[in-house]
Amino acid sequence: MKTSIGRIALGFTLYFAFTWPSFGQNVRPNSERTVIFPIGFYSGDMGLGLGVDLSWLNIRDSSWSLHGFGFYTTAYQQSFLGTQLTNRKLANIFYVSLGGGYAYSSRSLFYGFGPNSLLFDPAQYTQLSQKLDGKFGLNIFENFVIGALATYNKTEIGDGNREDSTQFLSRYESSAPYPRGAISRSLGAFMLYNSQEPEFAPQSGTNAMASYEASISNASDEPKYQRIQAKAVHVQPIVEEELLVVGRVQHERLWGDAPFYSQARLGGMHTLRSYKGGRFTDMSSILYGVEPRWVFWRPESSFTRVELSGGIEAGRVYNTGTAATWYDQLNTSYVVGLTGILKPGIPLRMDWASGIEGNQFYLHLFYPF
Repeated sequence: MKTSIGRIALGFTLYFAFTWPSFGQNVRPNSERTVIFPIGFYSGDMGLGLGVDLSWLNIRDSSWSLHGFGFYTTAYQQSFLGTQLTNRKLANIFYVSLGGGYAYSSRSLFYGFGPNSLLFDPAQYTQLSQKLDGKFGLNIFENFVIGALATYNKTEIGDGNREDSTQFLSRYESSAPYPRGAISRSLGAFMLYNSQEPEFAPQSGTNAMASYEASISNASDEPKYQRIQAKAVHVQPIVEEELLVVGRVQHERLWGDAPFYSQARLGGMHTLRSYKGGRFTDMSSILYGVEPRWVFWRPESSFTRVELSGGIEAGRVYNTGTAATWYDQLNTSYVVGLTGILKPGIPLRMDWASGIEGNQFYLHLFYPF
């Protein structure tokens, strides 16, 4: 049954990818353009999913861009809504990013804390989250931004409606921090360097970010924590316009009493892609990846080029440890991807990821990292 559904979903994906109308042809660089793409897929993690991705680029021929999405998956009965409004060079000086999101799931699964959590004995829960975040910075040098950030997160945790899993609250209410959720607010600072070109389907350059944030409330019912994050993605051309290699590294570390859903997590579309979303949870994480991308076709259609990629990514979560923690006992994913670059310069990505815990399939706009 899973194989049949997977084939149907793959055919659905290919239909949209290669018969979508030829929009955006002959567009001027930095001109206003809109991409709306329906999404349908199946994976062992998310089940059947339906949604839509929207990108409104260079709004009114300005430097503002808006990205949004809406999505529903059957396996966890999840609903997602999110938006991100960005201006990288407001008045050629300022960097502005404003985002918000809503998520609800009545059948989420938590696999436990630490690198040795078990796949076959998860705890279930219901989660309702509302998030806001903002960054405001100054372009100090070419491609280099430094600024301040603020976040707001309101999350409620309750009992899930599965019949085959233990309730999260029954198992962790007496031991996990803020097991029923909380409101958390934080302020911090960030640095951003981005020399990648073009913006949405880069062929060269580096995108690196480092940030620090700390909770700002003294209320007894709100978490107190500090977080540092650092990540870098480098695109290195090997054969001009035909072959490139993308490498990435990502690290996250928390101190304090952050609830489980705010801790460092690995698994899912943007991290270890062969593992279920949120598969590993702890106070720290490290992630590495390398992905060659080969342009094998330049069709005269809605796509400017089509890429085949094959990658490997490895990472783990941990709480304490020596430097060996960064390379010992890593969880590994192997990924094969197919990417079509739409005429407006937007990647349409399809991934098949494989690892020791199974396979996952993904379809989405933009690269996963």
